[in-house]
Amino acid sequence: MMATMLRSCWLNLKRDYVALALTFILPVVFFSIFASVFSGMGGGGGTSDVEIAVVDEDDSEVSRRLVAALQKDASLDVRLGPGKPPEARYDRASAEQAIRDGDVYVAVIFPKGFGESFGGFAAGGIAVDLIADPVADPISHQMVAGLLQGAAMSAAPDLVIERGLDQFDQFVGMTDAQKTTMDQWLATLRAGDGGDGDAGSAAAGFGGMIPVNIIDISLRGEEDNTKGRIVAFYAAAIGVMFLLFSMTGAMGMLLEEQRSGTLERVLNSNIGMGRLLTSYWLFAAIVGFLQITVMFVWGWAVFGMELWTGRIVVGFVVMTAVSAAAASGFGLVLGTACRSE
Repeated sequence: MMATMLRSCWLNLKRDYVALALTFILPVVFFSIFASVFSGMGGGGGTSDVEIAVVDEDDSEVSRRLVAALQKDASLDVRLGPGKPPEARYDRASAEQAIRDGDVYVAVIFPKGFGESFGGFAAGGIAVDLIADPVADPISHQMVAGLLQGAAMSAAPDLVIERGLDQFDQFVGMTDAQKTTMDQWLATLRAGDGGDGDAGSAAAGFGGMIPVNIIDISLRGEEDNTKGRIVAFYAAAIGVMFLLFSMTGAMGMLLEEQRSGTLERVLNSNIGMGRLLTSYWLFAAIVGFLQITVMFVWGWAVFGMELWTGRIVVGFVVMTAVSAAAASGFGLVLGTACRSE
């Protein structure tokens, strides 16, 4: 009986040429508009818990303090190694590969000599390398760069002040009394372990102490496809939004069949309300799946989205099927609860 209902729904759609055309042409138009807009954008949404890999090539007091400060930050999930074996640590190459594999968003590299140049105001200090893929995630590396400056202020304010004063004394000069006073202040900062709010506030006047070098791995290799990857970044959101619009409209057929008397005649055939609604839900989900398939194939053909790899195809099929079923169920709820389109 349900197969008969599905066939009936298909015949009704097939006979309405306008509805049939809109069913499979509208996804292409919808996708093209939004993909054209988003492909020119570099912004995106952030996350409250950013996974980062940290590589301490310097292994100095400064770098160890900064690593500890990053580990204390509630908005970061700091990973020193892949955990296989547990004592393994990331190096520069493995951290970059972790970003490509999607295990972390950003890799923070403290290079050799960083600790010696930290806290100086002269140009030419050694920068921290931030390895990131701004196409896949346009926000996280900017967030981490800012948190690094905060970590410098909270983790090593004494070193910031001490090295700044050393340079001041070198180029301007300080009296013995001034040096004694500053030594006492630095001792007070160190006694606070450099991590409390007062220590951070004491050094708050110094901003941007850590030079940052952003290494964009999306620009490497011959397989770079920046526009296609940006479109892919937004494609899931576009697809779900379209499904919600499409399914809520599709379930209006329940109201139309109720007005025409078709619904009452179908129920008199002993199909039962449960199987009737299940048939409508299943048909709408199948149509939604086909619509998103058309949309993504169009995105691959026109906008250069990567689609035909095993992992992407499997993920696409699973997520599209689940999303279409959920959107169809939402549309069914509206179709049965509302009295008019």
